[in-house]
Amino acid sequence: MKRVWDYLSILGGAVIYAYGLNAFILAANLSEGGFTGISIILHHFSGWPIGRINLLLNVPLFFFGWHLFGRQFAIRTIIATVAVSFAIDLLPTIQTGVSNVLLNLVYGGAALGLGLGLIFRTGGTTAGSDIIARILHHYLGWAMGSALFSFDVLVMIGVGIVFGVETAMYSALALFVAAQVINLVQSGLSSAQQVMIITENPEKITHQILNELDRGVTIFHAEGGYTHQQRPVLYCVVSRNEVVRLKNLVRTVDQHAFVTVSTIHEVLGEGFGEPY
Repeated sequence: MKRVWDYLSILGGAVIYAYGLNAFILAANLSEGGFTGISIILHHFSGWPIGRINLLLNVPLFFFGWHLFGRQFAIRTIIATVAVSFAIDLLPTIQTGVSNVLLNLVYGGAALGLGLGLIFRTGGTTAGSDIIARILHHYLGWAMGSALFSFDVLVMIGVGIVFGVETAMYSALALFVAAQVINLVQSGLSSAQQVMIITENPEKITHQILNELDRGVTIFHAEGGYTHQQRPVLYCVVSRNEVVRLKNLVRTVDQHAFVTVSTIHEVLGEGFGEPY
């Protein structure tokens, strides 16, 4: 069942990506990064459909991906790339009626990021620069992020030469928006707060958290760096609206307790999201 859901996510992501590209990015005469950006440049000179060019450019990379990264990765990448390429060519360019370039790049970038994020969450990619970055990492030891960034910079330089510097600058902003949305989709929306508590009364605070908040508590045994005294550290994860209750609870038990609160972007398990 999970595999079926993964493939549906890939197809849904492909449609969202293609919609964002056609309805916002191309409608505003902007471009994209990666192999899609190269395809847009080649379309400008040849008139060939962008999706078809993108697919042809990626065919050689499928073999490298299959050989280097395994069958499962290659299959999902092929499905994603074929779906994106066909969706780009088959979906009509929907006219939103919005002429403002900034609005188009923001909403277009968000749609691109959402589509790619759904694909990446399944373990697939849209081939292109991602596989090239993996190859450079595998053979030359390049960091994946550096390789992807370098490739996109080269594509944006090409966009600037062909379509003008202003178009390249706006397109780069759309890439930035897309990257932020990809990170959001991959890290998840079930953000919560993790709390660490150092206290002289760990038993009572633990009892209060378990009974008053109905949240689990993990106890670490630590040593003070200055005093070298052994003392427990309480660790728990709560939702955002429970943070104030937890702090008040700790304060009523031990006003001198040391408490740290930090945001975590995804929580899977009992009381939160479904585990993998």
